[in-house]
Amino acid sequence: MVRPVGPATPIPEVAGFSTHEVVDGARMEQVERVLIEGYPIPELMPVEPGRTFTASVLGGPTRFFVGALDGEPVATAAVTIAHGVGVIELVATLAGARGRGFGALATQAAALADPTIPAVLVASDLGRPVYERLGFLPVSRWTLWMKP
Repeated sequence: MVRPVGPATPIPEVAGFSTHEVVDGARMEQVERVLIEGYPIPELMPVEPGRTFTASVLGGPTRFFVGALDGEPVATAAVTIAHGVGVIELVATLAGARGRGFGALATQAAALADPTIPAVLVASDLGRPVYERLGFLPVSRWTLWMKP
C-alpha cells in the first residue's frame, strides 16, 4: 500500500494516549518489548533488552515510534527513509490494547516522519482497513507462503 504525500488524515485521538519518537535506549527497550509481545514473536520471549534492538540503531535511516496509554507502552511502528520513500514496518500493539486505534496512531506518526515523501507498507488482510483509513491506497495483493 502507498500513502501519497499530503496532509494527515484526521483520526480520532484517544484520551491518555501519546506517541513519541524514540531517541534513547530506554524507549528503544519499550519498542523491543511491545514488538515482541504484541506481534507476537514467541521465539524472542522472554524479552531480553538489547537482544533485538539497541540504541545504536538510532540516528540512522530507521526511525522508531512508541505509543503509550497513560504512560504505559502499548504500540509501536517504525519507518525506514531511503530513496525518497518511507517504508513502514514493525507495527505492533499489545493484545490487551488492540481495537482502540493505538496501532493506527503509531503508524500515522511513522508515515508522517517526513511528510514530503510517500510512505509504503505491506498490509495483512486485517490491517488493510486500518491503513486505508490513514490514507494508504492498495497497489497490489500478494499471497505469502511460509514453511513452518
